[in-house]
Amino acid sequence: MFKKFLLCGAFVGATLLQITVANAAVIATAQADVDGNKVKEIIELHGNKIAQNGDYYTNLMLFIKNSDGSIKTAYEPNIKGGYGAVLEIYPVLDQKERILLSVPQGSYKAPVEYRIYDIDTSGNVKVLFDQVDNMGMAVQTKYLPDKKIETQFSIDGQNLTNTIKIDDEIDMLGIYDGAGNVKKSYIQPKVENIYSLTYSDDLYGVQNIKDESSNNVLGKVYTVWKMGDDDKWYIESARIKASSSKPTRVNASADKGKWQIHPQDWIDTSIPLIYVSGKPEIQNKINEKITKWIELSKDVDERAYRIDFAGPELLSMHLFRKEEGQVPLETIYNFDMKTGELVSLNKMFDVKNKDFLELIKVLGDPKPEEEINKLPNDWYYVGSKFVFTYSEAKEHQEELLKERVEIGVPAIKLYSFVKEKTLPAE
Repeated sequence: MFKKFLLCGAFVGATLLQITVANAAVIATAQADVDGNKVKEIIELHGNKIAQNGDYYTNLMLFIKNSDGSIKTAYEPNIKGGYGAVLEIYPVLDQKERILLSVPQGSYKAPVEYRIYDIDTSGNVKVLFDQVDNMGMAVQTKYLPDKKIETQFSIDGQNLTNTIKIDDEIDMLGIYDGAGNVKKSYIQPKVENIYSLTYSDDLYGVQNIKDESSNNVLGKVYTVWKMGDDDKWYIESARIKASSSKPTRVNASADKGKWQIHPQDWIDTSIPLIYVSGKPEIQNKINEKITKWIELSKDVDERAYRIDFAGPELLSMHLFRKEEGQVPLETIYNFDMKTGELVSLNKMFDVKNKDFLELIKVLGDPKPEEEINKLPNDWYYVGSKFVFTYSEAKEHQEELLKERVEIGVPAIKLYSFVKEKTLPAE
């Protein structure tokens, strides 16, 4: 469903006037034809790192530079700071492109500050999606008996009411008594600011409905935004759904300190967006590879991802897509988070050692129905074991789920064959 045309990493570094040289950083750069002159400008977001070894940046400044590096304009976003940032570029008419800036405001569970900027030929900056928009849709909430939530909101002057059922697995003992009656009517669920905003002709925003502790996501608010005649975005429709409490690695977030995964969600679609603090080239490489996967088929009904392993130096994950009435397709990605490059089987393991294949034969689980006489075509890591795949697909190539054989081997048994020994570290 989502079409990401040019996904570029962003960054945070020193402001024009309030610069602390020791902690200044450029977190990422991007290129886009922001004024429609058929020449790509250079986009940079700068800021100051509060602590030398920290990952929070403040004093943000957006620079638009000409292709020769000279400054065309500089603009200070009305965002106090954040843990990294990403710039996405999307096209409008006449080959002109606009900037979608996202800045996480805390851990991976926190909302994200989003802004959309339009730049004219004179370098003037127009904000099309601002701080107030980023608050999302105003929703009034209250707990109802039997673990339900009533939501009330207004769209285009029409007042709407919706009721969702809280997942039975979520502990709500502080709100309900044993009979399911509300015992603390003065406590209400809270609707947070937008945590996911994605462009695909329209804007698609998602907000979390959480309990008072913010530990439990009780539901989600999905909003579709249309652009008005004034070039600003307005909510056209909304949908509210209950959330499951079951922990899962599918469409999950991850926070490894120096890098984070934030899901770009919609109702039946989720795409991982990677933030790498202070490493623009790494962030760009990873997100661009994910974008290429998206562009294999833009009009897909469902997308998902699964985090197999997230460590300081290794991200092992699956990307899935499914067209209506078709069998799901999947692709394995193993990213070296130090470089942003994919880690091939040959790079990760000493495959030339004849004992490598023999060990897979002997220790592999489950035992394959046919004897293994060739190297695996791909691999991924799940924290305690390496999983090797056999199919007709090439490494990092999309394939049908049902056409693949997987064999797991305990990681400790393969340690002597692992060439990149620091990658699997927790």
